[in-house]
Amino acid sequence: TVSAPAIADTICNDSSVAPISNGIPTSSVNTDNWENVPEHYVPLIHQSAIYEGCRLNQPFRMKIWKKKLQPLAVGSDGWLTHMKEIYDHHSMLSKYEQDRIIAGIKWNTTPDQGEYRKNLCNIVMEVTDAHHNYELKLLEMSIEVTPEVAPVSEHLPKREYKKREKRRKEKAIAFAKKQREDNEILENLRSWVKTYEDVFIIEYYRDEIDLTYQSCAIMDDRPLKRRADDNGNLDTYYGYHKDKKICILSTSEDLEISSSIRTL
Repeated sequence: TVSAPAIADTICNDSSVAPISNGIPTSSVNTDNWENVPEHYVPLIHQSAIYEGCRLNQPFRMKIWKKKLQPLAVGSDGWLTHMKEIYDHHSMLSKYEQDRIIAGIKWNTTPDQGEYRKNLCNIVMEVTDAHHNYELKLLEMSIEVTPEVAPVSEHLPKREYKKREKRRKEKAIAFAKKQREDNEILENLRSWVKTYEDVFIIEYYRDEIDLTYQSCAIMDDRPLKRRADDNGNLDTYYGYHKDKKICILSTSEDLEISSSIRTL
């Protein structure tokens, strides 16, 4: 681990403070304050200067030269805000890569294949849950009993007639409102089913139908598994193993990957 003073010596020495040949300053005219720099920021500090703006909105060299922009001082509030953005992005990428490795270990394969299978399982579960929620609401609406709202007899006293008629209308209005709400919920659930189905088709099914397999989608060679197109009873094939249908390896690189997986 490199200490902050060592980084400071390489970044903020006299030669780095002075303007370079093209007139672009490499350090702030303000005094750097390394005491304010957290230790976990130190490995992520770049040799180039940091200017006002977010991580993806740093000024170009021409703009720096024309407007004579000065870089942020190390340890200043603006500099720390920028470094926090860099650190958060780095942490996100590190977590993503760690999740890929964990998925590969879980599926006993490479990180690429593990990530592919994990994402595929997630989208399949989302499609299944969306279908389940839609069908459950549809079943609930189909078995719901419509309340009978009998007409009020006109032979009742006028005051009693008005009270019963009011209750009858309130029940009818409440039931109609519930029907509208249920239909809106059902339509929303149906839209989620369509959305997840489209995502599944676009990201997975369409590619595999066209046989444009991604390298990470190549299945491991498992010769003891039955063929995917064999739907016979398992008892019929007891003790008899068929080769598993695997996708065609399109390149020599894919063949080498498959061979390496079998040897692991």
